[in-house]
Amino acid sequence: MYLRLLLICLIPFFFNHAPANEAILKKVKDGEAYALYEYGQRLYFKDPSKAIDLMMLSALQNNVEALNFLISHDGIDGDLKIFLKDRASTISFDQSNIDDLQKLGSEDDSFAQYQLWLLYINGEFIPKPKAYVWLKKASGNQYPDALYSLGILYYYGFIVPEQRGKALKLLQESTALGSSNAQFFLDNLEKFKYLNKSLIDIKG
Repeated sequence: MYLRLLLICLIPFFFNHAPANEAILKKVKDGEAYALYEYGQRLYFKDPSKAIDLMMLSALQNNVEALNFLISHDGIDGDLKIFLKDRASTISFDQSNIDDLQKLGSEDDSFAQYQLWLLYINGEFIPKPKAYVWLKKASGNQYPDALYSLGILYYYGFIVPEQRGKALKLLQESTALGSSNAQFFLDNLEKFKYLNKSLIDIKG
């Protein structure tokens, strides 16, 4: 009985302190949103500042778990918390209807195309290359959230090479189409500019 209780108590400790394998580290360095969140959770008790930066990179890509964690974090407040709450309240996706979404996406439905991207961002069943194609299609259709997400990728060099000039142009296009997310990011570049520096010395 006591041994069982001890194991239950220690499992979270070992999870958070266990070394990450090379495959996870590669995904983190590549900026994959769900990997950034999961690694941030592992790192939190060792280096909370860096962990928050990593989870913010995940949240900026619309990973729901990262958004919810940061919303509940005491160190996040003011306009940033309002921004994160707004993102979390507007993101919804349903992994049960992937076939329907793909059908609609192939018919040039921008909302469906972006939903498929969100499924990938949240670790749900969509391979990265396919998800990126859907994101490109949605952004090509001038879908504001897709332009924002593509801008974030270019800003930090995730999937694509880092090109901040191109990123800012995409974010400005998104803002012009009514995206409050892109507007907030542009208005607060100093808060977000160096987040990806936390990826430089990532270790297991």
